[in-house]
Amino acid sequence: MPAAELGQISRSDVSFIFMSVREEARGMPLLRDVGDCIAHRQRTKGTSYQYVTEFVAHFRQTATHGGTFKIDLFFPIESILAQLHDVLRKAGVEYDSVRVDRHSEQWARLLASVLAGTRFDLDMAHCELVHEPQPHLVIQFLEDINGVLRIPTSVAIGVPAFVDSPRL
Repeated sequence: MPAAELGQISRSDVSFIFMSVREEARGMPLLRDVGDCIAHRQRTKGTSYQYVTEFVAHFRQTATHGGTFKIDLFFPIESILAQLHDVLRKAGVEYDSVRVDRHSEQWARLLASVLAGTRFDLDMAHCELVHEPQPHLVIQFLEDINGVLRIPTSVAIGVPAFVDSPRL
């Protein structure tokens, strides 16, 4: 992978790397789930599916009963890269980890592009990862929330993905 060695990485490099480390990522659910999402675009299990399910349920709970909630970043790139470093180090792969970290926004942008179109269909909402104009998870509710909140099915809610930065 000469391009990656020079600090340049492509969309296909990102796909290859994350697909290649899936089996070695046992005990690293976030990294494993990224590879699984690349392999299987329709998600019915895994870390990301659990996040989406809990987010939608918590959103409904808050809309119905009041309160507040925090939106956690979906697929935080720093955590993903930390787990990737760990797997590659344990496998004895030589690479410049500082350079990878320095280009984390490029990794996030490429990973968002690779994962775009990944779907999470729940009973109460359809959710999909998109990467334009900014990486985010689109949530379209399928029904009113107990008459409290009406979100037409043509209107979606976006949850930030990969990085908190608007620079992507």
